[in-house]
Amino acid sequence: MRFDLVRERLETLPRELPAAPAILTPIRLDSPEPLFPPEGRGRAGATGRGRPAAVLVLLFPDAEGQARVLLTARATHMGSHAGEVSFPGGSAEEGDEDPVATAVREAVEEVGLHPAACGLRVTGILEVFALTVSGFRIVPIVALAERRPECSPAPAEVARVLEAPVEAFLPDAPVELEERTIRRRLIRYGVYRSKASECGAPPRECSASLGRCSRSNRGQSNLRPSRRPPSATTWSAPRPRTTSSRSRDPRNSRA
Repeated sequence: MRFDLVRERLETLPRELPAAPAILTPIRLDSPEPLFPPEGRGRAGATGRGRPAAVLVLLFPDAEGQARVLLTARATHMGSHAGEVSFPGGSAEEGDEDPVATAVREAVEEVGLHPAACGLRVTGILEVFALTVSGFRIVPIVALAERRPECSPAPAEVARVLEAPVEAFLPDAPVELEERTIRRRLIRYGVYRSKASECGAPPRECSASLGRCSRSNRGQSNLRPSRRPPSATTWSAPRPRTTSSRSRDPRNSRA
């Protein structure tokens, strides 16, 4: 998909977007107990409970003008979710003005993103979704970059910085089912397969389970935009900090 078309569509996001297909909704196979609690009763449910966090859904053009999305592969030495594919992001910290600041700061720390250099501009703040096991409440921040970002992964937490074609996560993209025991619960969830590139290297297949974390998370396209206006279109990069491996990462906890 051409980046120009993606940019045009993201400039005018509708307030209501299609619901996620059932195949992407994680379900529990070993118990009739629902995987997700009723709305408003979970640790990170609709009432606003849960630890605030944000992820950056950054779309940009490649050398041929095709739209790509920025992803990370977690370091293999991480204590949890080693090697998994996710959006850059993490927990809100003191000093973060809003979820946009959280998502951009985390991207700066994790992949060395330079917001001003790549021409980053936020176009939408999407519906909050919950990770009920880890207790995070995540805000997806959609942004466009006018140029392909130059990234350098922080080895303490990111093994590789990946870029995947946007069409791999659109409604008609193929989804595979996987089953896994997570915290003594047998869970089935949908997985996207995509040919992702690593820092300009030839594409190779990766598994991006971006739809398995919540009832409504299907990459970006099934979430409802926030009524809040986007943040400013110009950026000065947040001050980076040195971190060690973190157990607080909410980006790819498996439901």
